[in-house]
Amino acid sequence: MQKNVFVIVLVLFVVGLAGGQEKAISQEEYSQNYFAALEKAREVPRRHISKEERFSDGRVVATREWLNEYALPFTSRLVYKERNDEGTKGFEEVSIDEATYCRSLNGVWKVSATACQRGRAVSTQQAFQPLGKISTKNMVEDVVTDGKKSKRYKEVIIYKNQSPNSTDKGAMRVAENTFWLDDKGLIIRQEITARIVGVKNPSLVWIDTYEYNPKGLEIVSPIK
Repeated sequence: MQKNVFVIVLVLFVVGLAGGQEKAISQEEYSQNYFAALEKAREVPRRHISKEERFSDGRVVATREWLNEYALPFTSRLVYKERNDEGTKGFEEVSIDEATYCRSLNGVWKVSATACQRGRAVSTQQAFQPLGKISTKNMVEDVVTDGKKSKRYKEVIIYKNQSPNSTDKGAMRVAENTFWLDDKGLIIRQEITARIVGVKNPSLVWIDTYEYNPKGLEIVSPIK
């Protein structure tokens, strides 16, 4: 098993118009396409990378990263890292059939009776729907992504911040949730940004990228 080094690969992601035009759609249509794409993704071996950045006064104050790999039917690997002013921590998990193995970053592998639940990327496994919502606008557009035709779905939400621990509680905020589907209906990218209305700098940026049938994908038991 290779040493646990989380590598963020900068992927060239070019989006251009494909002769299409942005069209308004219902929130129901937006959500149906999103969840259908997630279901379809589960049928394909894949690598799913997530990164969340939280900002304060334009400065990144916390980062969370997930590297998820899935080899069908019941084999997966997860590497999780989080960074803030207190330092870096995380864990790695390998699941093969009914066996689960866990370790802290660069630690010793141990057999686990349950999954390593800490830090799982659940936020983007559902459409981003903050509390205090005032208005929602949903759109779809035919585009070209990395030279291939795709569909771009976008949701813009205006809401009043309800978080009791936030310094801007009660402020008007805007969240944009965008995802791209390829010509097979598979989700290939998702971006979420949130910011205070009238403020240029975001408070949150979340990006997911998906790679299907990735070359060299192999997940093996870390304990012989």
